[in-house]
Amino acid sequence: MSEVAFAALASARQAAGLTLEEAARQLKFAPRQLEALEAGELRRLPGGTFVRGMVRSYARLLRIDAEPLLAQRLAERIHLEQR
Repeated sequence: MSEVAFAALASARQAAGLTLEEAARQLKFAPRQLEALEAGELRRLPGGTFVRGMVRSYARLLRIDAEPLLAQRLAERIHLEQR
């Protein structure tokens, strides 16, 4: 579900000419965290507040709109809570 939306981060990073390691260094995140985010594997990351901040920071670095990604995250969370 979220993999497609979050794959936009990887595309934007590549278009900006940044490697995963360079982006992680600039954001002060571990490369594995950005890798999980780009893959939409949000369960590999710490809690909701951290993920929202991480999405906003990454989107700002890449100069893309974070809101669609945050909306996707919210939709996924609601879906999981309804199970």
